[in-house]
Amino acid sequence: MMKKRRRIRFPPKINDDTMSSIVIYSLVFCAGITIAGMVLGAFDHDVSAVVDSTHRVFGTELGICGLMKLYDKGVEQAEHRKRRTEGKEQE
Repeated sequence: MMKKRRRIRFPPKINDDTMSSIVIYSLVFCAGITIAGMVLGAFDHDVSAVVDSTHRVFGTELGICGLMKLYDKGVEQAEHRKRRTEGKEQE
């Protein structure tokens, strides 16, 4: 009787620490650019386009993190279904 080979899981699950790091570093970057924009704005430089783009980047990062969270939830549900079907086969 042939043994079932264990399937290698790819792509790997995304760690919550990874998502937290992405959000924190992105927020720090955007805050730094915003503060630099305020300082340059005090010296009559127009930096509104730069500050606007950093806020857009941060919003995009948050959207990507949300999509990664949805992907992880789907992976967890698929694993749960697989374990359930394997449990029924053993009975």
